[in-house]
Amino acid sequence: MGERVLVTGASGYLGSVLCEELLDKGYQVRALDNLLYNQQTLFHLCHRPDFEFTCGDVRDESVMTQALRDVDYIIPL
Repeated sequence: MGERVLVTGASGYLGSVLCEELLDKGYQVRALDNLLYNQQTLFHLCHRPDFEFTCGDVRDESVMTQALRDVDYIIPL
């Protein structure tokens, strides 16, 4: 089991590329994005067992409390 990374703003171009790279390197990735622009850049990762997506806003304390649970690293984008 790899280290766990939270990527906020994960559905943007940089975030989606970063999530895929992290998964390929053996990390467990939790992606967080509010999908403000209806992005679909992470759909191809949803089948991967080490990937988890949360739709939410980093400004929402309850969303962040859950998202930060058991993560080793945070990458804010």
